Amino acid sequence: MTLIMEMDAGLAAVVAGVAGFLGAVIGSTVQGRATRRAAEAQAEGGVRAAVEGATRAGDAAVRQIAFQTQALRADWLRQQRVDASLGFLSAYDSFAASGAALRKALDRGEVTDITTLAEAVRETDNHAAQSYFRVRVFGPDSLKESALQLRNQIHATTDALHARIAALTNGADQDLAERHATEQVELAAQRHSAFVNAIQGVIGELEF
Repeated sequence: MTLIMEMDAGLAAVVAGVAGFLGAVIGSTVQGRATRRAAEAQAEGGVRAAVEGATRAGDAAVRQIAFQTQALRADWLRQQRVDASLGFLSAYDSFAASGAALRKALDRGEVTDITTLAEAVRETDNHAAQSYFRVRVFGPDSLKESALQLRNQIHATTDALHARIAALTNGADQDLAERHATEQVELAAQRHSAFVNAIQGVIGELEF
């Protein structure tokens, strides 16, 4: 009887030991899985946060690039407008100088260099036309009309000066030709002043 009781007690101890071991294993397993899930959730959250952060940074970079591109384009266009307007004014100055030289020679009856002077007027007229087209392309629109009027008047003045030369050889009224040429020169000066005033009116757009 005593032996049986001892065996039962030993068996109970073994069973208790096995149960304790299994409990420890199961508990460890459950805790390990919970820890793993927590780690996975944390890692997933970290990846999501990293992706969202990278997306926000990328969007900000795209906006910055777009802003810089727009600013560069605006600066480039502004500079083109400035160059076009100044170029057209410079072309007019060259035309006015060549026209004045031709008129001076005609007034003095110095016909030796008339052909050369007349060609210079035509060349500066053509250069003014090329300069005008830059204003027409780059604007702004508020300058285009006054620029066109000046360009047309330059050409009309050229024709009037050449008509005065022709009057020397074809028997036309030289006084009439001279008055007409003078009127066209004065109109050209007025158109030039109007263009300068137009530039001053849009000085903010050009930013000289």
